[in-house]
Amino acid sequence: MLDKKALLTAADLLRVTVSENKASLVGIRARLPFLRVEYEKEDMLAYTGDDILVREDLIPLIEQAYQELQDKLPGHNFLIRYGYRHPEVQQRYFDTRYDIHKAENPELDEVALIELTHTQVALPTVAGHPTGGAIDLTIINGEDKEFDMGTGIADYREPEKCFTYSDNITAEQAKNRAFLADIMLNAGFAPYNGEWWHFSYGDREWACFYDKPHSLYEQIEYRQD
Repeated sequence: MLDKKALLTAADLLRVTVSENKASLVGIRARLPFLRVEYEKEDMLAYTGDDILVREDLIPLIEQAYQELQDKLPGHNFLIRYGYRHPEVQQRYFDTRYDIHKAENPELDEVALIELTHTQVALPTVAGHPTGGAIDLTIINGEDKEFDMGTGIADYREPEKCFTYSDNITAEQAKNRAFLADIMLNAGFAPYNGEWWHFSYGDREWACFYDKPHSLYEQIEYRQD
């Protein structure tokens, strides 16, 4: 049985059968305008504009998670930083991080370098963001202040703190991460335990986490007209 706190490897995900249900990509801001939806980087603006896109199936799940957040902490909100990522962008992210690890760890072979890089930037062939099934998010209070999670989203200055169950965070930070994860899993998302902010539905990570026979999505190449 899968350890739900385990960190799935690239090799784990490569074994997952891929399927495609043809769900459309839609804008989160357009569908759920009460959420804070804001890219932290500009690398996807040329592909999607300033709205963050996900598969249409995710919209009711995000709304369900938001409603649970409101029930438990009225007046709080989600800050969504990323959704669909074009495969070209994913490849650039991976290659940059791979080169850093290769320079810092010359003793590692190719397989080990790929797996090490995958803990921070998913191997492009199995990554969730290019399927449109993954989102990066955190919780903010009524004054737009982010919950203390120990790091910011995609802040790798202290990479050991990015792991959901890191030993290098405070009890309060661990509690905040668990609160976010509980809400997202209750809505049907799967976590990526290498990044406390990353959750997905329908991709290989989700299929592996929930022991599904196959994913719902494969990677897609999308560019706005």
